[in-house]
Amino acid sequence: MHLNGAAREAIENRRLVSDGAVQDYRDQGELSTWLTMTLVRLGRTAEAAQTITPVVKFQRSLATRNHGDQWQPYELANALYAQALTDPKQAPALLREATSLFDTLPASMRNLHDVRQWRTRIHQAQAKSVAQNEPLQALRSGG
Repeated sequence: MHLNGAAREAIENRRLVSDGAVQDYRDQGELSTWLTMTLVRLGRTAEAAQTITPVVKFQRSLATRNHGDQWQPYELANALYAQALTDPKQAPALLREATSLFDTLPASMRNLHDVRQWRTRIHQAQAKSVAQNEPLQALRSGG
C-alpha cells in the first residue's frame, strides 16, 4: 500500500471510531496534513488543495476559541504550510502566518524536534517561494 493509501485508510479509520470529539477532528486533520504533502509530491495539487482546505478552516475556527491550548497554533501552522504547497500565489502569506504562529509557541515547545522540523520545512518553502518570484520582480522593475 502506498503512503497516500495508508494515510487515507488511517483518516477513514479515525473517522469510523470517532465519537465526534474535537480531538478526533484534530487527529484527522493531522493525518490530512500529511496526506496533502504526499499528494503535492505526487503532482496531485488540486486533490491536495481539496484535502487541506477543510483542515485549515477547522483549525482557524479552533484558533478563535482557543484559550491556552499550546498545540493548536502548531497544528494550524502545519496545515497552513501544507496549504501553501497547494497554492503558490497565497504561499508567501500562508508561510508568513505559519512562521508567526510558531513564533508564539512557548520556548519549551520551540525546541522540540518536531517543531524544529516543521519550522525548517516552512523556511525552505519560503526560500523556494522567494527564489521563484525573483525573476518576476526583475521583469516588473525593468530588469
